[in-house]
Amino acid sequence: MAGAMLISCATTAPEQSATQPATSTEAVSPGSSNQAIAQTDTLQQTTLAEPLEHPWGMDWLPDGTLMVTERPGRVRLIRNGVIAPTPVAGVPDVFAGGQGGLMDVSVHPQFAENQWVYFTYAAGSSGANQTQVARAQFDGSTLSDWTVILEVNRTKQGGQHFGSRISWLPDNTMLVSVGDGGNPPLQLEGELIRSSASMTMAQYPLTSHF
Repeated sequence: MAGAMLISCATTAPEQSATQPATSTEAVSPGSSNQAIAQTDTLQQTTLAEPLEHPWGMDWLPDGTLMVTERPGRVRLIRNGVIAPTPVAGVPDVFAGGQGGLMDVSVHPQFAENQWVYFTYAAGSSGANQTQVARAQFDGSTLSDWTVILEVNRTKQGGQHFGSRISWLPDNTMLVSVGDGGNPPLQLEGELIRSSASMTMAQYPLTSHF
């Protein structure tokens, strides 16, 4: 298992969701901004837990437990700085190739009432894959009722540019970002895949209530 660590800043609040993807094998904590990063002399780096394999997304549960996704397809729990030895059960197979895998995780703003947790991930194979969004109920140890609620409407080849991040508006509308599918010269149905991705997102806005 490759070594990795989660990093926190002294000004970080656990209620905020991660907004920046991992760089290399390092995950940056929520609450970061360009201004804060530029003012490095005001930040204090703290190692929360290690090792993790390609940590991609993280969010806090109401009890302070940190839920972290590992790109190969695992969900890990960190309590009081200690990684639970067994990954969370209930995650289906994901397409863990290239930049694809299990990506973001986001706890529903009303998790205490509904126990919903949301995920983005790559599904399929190297020859035909897509970004999917799913939700599942979490009882503190296991995910159940895993349900795909949104998927990119066409599959693509390769392992590039899946996305993605989840964010919430004050009215509990969930926003999901999706990657453009790949770099030129990769094509989809005779056009650069980036153009196809733009048209798909314009035709099917990725905003909905769940």
